[in-house]
Amino acid sequence: MGYYSEVAIKLSKKANERATDNLKVRDALKQCGAEKVRDLKDGGVVYHIENIKWYSDFDEIAAIEGFLKSLDAEKEEFYEFMRLGEDENDNEHDWNGEVNDMFVNRSINFDFCV
Repeated sequence: MGYYSEVAIKLSKKANERATDNLKVRDALKQCGAEKVRDLKDGGVVYHIENIKWYSDFDEIAAIEGFLKSLDAEKEEFYEFMRLGEDENDNEHDWNGEVNDMFVNRSINFDFCV
């Protein structure tokens, strides 16, 4: 059992180049089940991770979080991170650039076929 989260990580082109050159970070993303869900116009990418136990004391999580904190916005190594927990108010959002374009959208949709 455990507490699960959904995570999205957006990396600029330069940040993603650093991530793919870093074996520890590449392995951590793979172990977490990160899927590249979008290539951005500027050469960056967005990774998505579903149903993950996101605890900083796990080695792969610590590797990803440490990597994100090491990115230098002055070198155009931008990131945006969002984690949604199981509870409605358990949201975490962090970024190091001027632009943050991820947001939470909780809604109920109905598609009735009559």
